[in-house]
Amino acid sequence: MYLIKNIQCSIRIQIKRLTEYRIALLNQIFGLFIGYISTFIVYYLMFQKFTGLEGWSFNEVMYVYSFAMLTINLSSVIFNHFRHQDQEIIDGSFDKYLIKPLSPFTYFCISRIDVVELLNLFLSMIVYLYFAIVNQVYNDVYNVMLIFLFMFTSTLINGSLLVLIGALSFWTKKSEILYSALVWPFQFLSYLPIVIFPKAIQYILTYILPFGMISYYPAMIILKRIENVLVLSSLILLVSILFFGLSYIIWKIGLKKYEGTGS
Repeated sequence: MYLIKNIQCSIRIQIKRLTEYRIALLNQIFGLFIGYISTFIVYYLMFQKFTGLEGWSFNEVMYVYSFAMLTINLSSVIFNHFRHQDQEIIDGSFDKYLIKPLSPFTYFCISRIDVVELLNLFLSMIVYLYFAIVNQVYNDVYNVMLIFLFMFTSTLINGSLLVLIGALSFWTKKSEILYSALVWPFQFLSYLPIVIFPKAIQYILTYILPFGMISYYPAMIILKRIENVLVLSSLILLVSILFFGLSYIIWKIGLKKYEGTGS
């Protein structure tokens, strides 16, 4: 109950902050719309020039994109604050997370529920549902169960990357820079089927930074483009849990290094 009240309070505070600057909020919403429309146009024009991308149709590629956006936005609602953890470590405001009745990790997650990402999540959900219907992915109960499973695993993998970036900031004090240099470029690649990239990139996105498991491999299963469904689904679930667990452990180790104001 205490946790729920804190989440509700955090959301109310964030909404109040946003509504104080309504023009900025409207600009952000407008920017989100423009972003989705621009992406759709770019993908559409790309398919006007190329008849297919390694056998993937326009609607299938858009399904990969919409699934990636949906799960990335879902994880950002909870974990996006870890991108900016370096700022609170440097100015000492991170201390407040150590004196609450909740664990520092839990309180850090819920203290800054990203309302803008909630808006983005809503838009991405509409886009996803459209291309899910177009691709007829809800044609059986088993597929629906897989979709919810992969939404969970993809959100967990995205969250793991943000937590890991936050964890490294205990040592580097550079979480935002690390995100821009290491996460965002590869995250962008998850918007497309990774099979269109060189083998080296495919290897990185599968075995080193598991961005391929955010949207490509789930889409392969959901769109019935692969046969070993049980094996691959189990592997994706295992990787997501292990990766999040590893990120959390590194974050806890970094927390022990934190020495207080200005550390």
